[in-house]
Order: sequence, then C-alpha cells, then structure tokens
Amino acid sequence: MKKITLTHEETNTSKKFTQEKITIGRSNSCDVTVPKENDTVSKHHCTIIQDEIEICIIDDGSKNKTRVHGKKLSKGKGAPLSNGTEIKLGDYTLKVLINDEDQDNKPAPLDEPQPADKEEAEISLADESNAGQLKMPSAAELEEDLEDIDAATQR
Repeated sequence: MKKITLTHEETNTSKKFTQEKITIGRSNSCDVTVPKENDTVSKHHCTIIQDEIEICIIDDGSKNKTRVHGKKLSKGKGAPLSNGTEIKLGDYTLKVLINDEDQDNKPAPLDEPQPADKEEAEISLADESNAGQLKMPSAAELEEDLEDIDAATQR
C-alpha cells in the first residue's frame, strides 16, 4: 500500500494514511474531518480508495460535488489520484501527496561516496582547504622519479 498524505495548505495541516479506504467530510466518523462551519462540505463528502494498482476518489453524493483537476464528479463516480493532485470539496481544498509506504524506512541517499577504508578517508580529509584540487608534482619530484625509474631499468 502507498502512504497518502492529505494537506490543507490554508491551515498548514496534514494527515497521513496507509489504509485502503479514507473517508472525508464534516462528520466526526470520517477519517478526515472538515471543520463543521465549512457548510460547502457534506457530512460524508467523498472517499479515497487504494488497491495495489491505483488510488482513486469517489464522490459520496455530496451536495457541492467533489472536483478533481477542475472536473466535477457525479455521485458514485470516481477519478484517479496522483502525486500533487488537488481535490476541491465545495470551497475546501486538499492536496494529495503519495509515497511508497516503506520509503520512510529507507536511509537517505548520501551526498558523496564514502571511502572504502580508513587510509582513503584520511587522505580525503587531509586538507579540506584544497578539496577538489589536484596536487601536481614539482619538477624536482618528477626528475627524482625518472632517476629512480632509470636506475631500476638498468639493473
């Protein structure tokens, strides 16, 4: 199952769900209870249903209808929901966020690869001020390396 977060941006409130059926309306028996003073929302306005394949919303016969992507849903009719969809219930708007349920249990990705061993870690942390810069050998160091190579090949 997916994790569905419903957000009312006007009041900056959110509620998360993982169940198959989410009821929305002014009734206290609904999973999402819209404030009673908002009379454009019915007591049992709509229901969000999810299965392994999709997530959809169905209007429960509300007086002011449920709107998804600006289109009114008739009683008993549904529409698919996707991440970022806005649902309008009368003049009350909810935004839908959908995530995999186990996504919260995964570690956050690392910004950069971790060194394989302690020596590599010490080298990478040795001089933070020159991070990302290569140190070129001096001419004397190169000459010394060439002498070592010549000596080794003449043996």
